[in-house]
Amino acid sequence: MAKKWFLILILLLAWLALAGAVTLHKLLLGAVLVMIAIWIDLKLEETGGWVHEEEVPPPAGLIDHLRRVLVAVAFVPIFLREVYLSALNVARHAVEIRSTIYPGIVRVPTRLRSKTAIVVLGNLITLTPGTLTMDFDEQEYCYYVHCIDATAEEDPSVIAEMEGWMRRIFE
Repeated sequence: MAKKWFLILILLLAWLALAGAVTLHKLLLGAVLVMIAIWIDLKLEETGGWVHEEEVPPPAGLIDHLRRVLVAVAFVPIFLREVYLSALNVARHAVEIRSTIYPGIVRVPTRLRSKTAIVVLGNLITLTPGTLTMDFDEQEYCYYVHCIDATAEEDPSVIAEMEGWMRRIFE
């Protein structure tokens, strides 16, 4: 229980630091929010949480763990490049005189089986400007992605490239 009191104190101090000026109103609001967070934490501990241990196979050893970390680090600039290119594309569409966008929903199948990799890839797709992961079909293992330009041919290849990186990191 001492850990929970320490967590309460840390969360409350973080709240007050982010809130700016310390007033009674902000202190009370922070205390209520911290108590809600602690209550959720206790409920998750009782039920076993929402992350299951079997999702990502454990690294086979230190070398495998380092390999996964290095692959994840190597992926960051590649992802940032895709975000930059997509942002330029969205900006181009925003300033066009005649709209050439054809928004639509695209079905994107995946070969990923790790739930963690599936969630991370879905989030990466959503973080890319002009796309939004709407749903994932667990029976067919496919995403439904809303694209600002559903006719763009590069989108499936970009997602396939990100999928390959997720496979190397998580599976």
